[in-house]
Amino acid sequence: MTISAISYHRGGTPDIVRPLAQRMQAYWQQRNVGYRLGRCHTGQYVGHWIVVVTYPDWATYAQMQDGFAADADYQQVVAEIAQVVTCVGRELVSDFDL
Repeated sequence: MTISAISYHRGGTPDIVRPLAQRMQAYWQQRNVGYRLGRCHTGQYVGHWIVVVTYPDWATYAQMQDGFAADADYQQVVAEIAQVVTCVGRELVSDFDL
């Protein structure tokens, strides 16, 4: 069962946000976790960035959550991103296998 952490962020221009997102994507890819960045075009988050981090299962999600606090590389990128954008919403979704 795939787990997706979806977050919405306000602020930043593509020239600033994209390189930071590419660094975060590289971090996640090294851990076999999916990472996508997009822009919302409808709904309450129009114009905001949307980030989707996709974990293959709950075990991987839990493992990654436990490791964040001790991971200096992750904390560095998160701190840089927080200087540019503000998180305005977050959702955790578990997919059904159809």
